Amino acid sequence: MGFLDSTVAAKQNADRFGYSISPNRELVALGAANLMGSFVPGTLPAFGSIVRSKINGDVGARTQLASLVAASITLLSTFFLLPYLYFLPRCVLASMYVFHLHRICGTDSSSASVSL
Repeated sequence: MGFLDSTVAAKQNADRFGYSISPNRELVALGAANLMGSFVPGTLPAFGSIVRSKINGDVGARTQLASLVAASITLLSTFFLLPYLYFLPRCVLASMYVFHLHRICGTDSSSASVSL
């Protein structure tokens, strides 16, 4: 699943910015990263993200420094905002995620409807 997500993100960026990728090299790189990460306790599997790649491309990020800045902001936000968000129900947090994902993906409201 992670390989598929990484390959799709890489192909979208390759088409957008005019370079080519090799799925075989992606697979070897992900395998090597996950193999090295397996020796560190508590490490999560490494793979790419379509949404994160799209956001980085939209804001003009060109290096891995953008990922480090985003990770730092996320970590600091978690530390400082978690005590305030702790008492919110999960449905409220889920609706905020869906709202922002809807804005990021740019889906037209007329084509995506939810009926209860």
